[in-house]
Amino acid sequence: MRLIFGLLHLFLLSNVLLAQTDNYKSLDGADKVIDPLRSNCLTNSPILSTQLDGRTEEWRRCSYSNNRELFIITSSDERTDYFELFLTIDNALVYAEESIISYSQRPDNGTPWTCQYLLADRNVVDYISLGHGETEDENWQPESIFEQWNARLATYGTLQK
Repeated sequence: MRLIFGLLHLFLLSNVLLAQTDNYKSLDGADKVIDPLRSNCLTNSPILSTQLDGRTEEWRRCSYSNNRELFIITSSDERTDYFELFLTIDNALVYAEESIISYSQRPDNGTPWTCQYLLADRNVVDYISLGHGETEDENWQPESIFEQWNARLATYGTLQK
């Protein structure tokens, strides 16, 4: 029942995301937009690399029609996989996703945490968090995704030089 509610919730949220511009009113859900963009970007884009906290980050940036851009950042260390995704429309952040899979407890079976954000006008419209991660901290603020995005955008600027 919780799964059905969660999927319904995500579907409704995705329609808000996609209705932010006239170009997206006909699309059914965020997964129908994000998944093909993610797949295309992961397989068909050049990779830029940088170092962060002793691990190599791989950056991908893909531009699409209707002024959409997708940024994907991945990295790993001995016990953790990291994934970040940012979707902009007309340079405004409208969707973000971050995921961490920790293998510290059981090396053969990681413990995942994922948070998806629906964003509009520099506000968090809603978010969905699954697993155990930073969203469980009582001091966590969903709006911190904008600070994270600004820091990531600044880092990306240094990769282009």
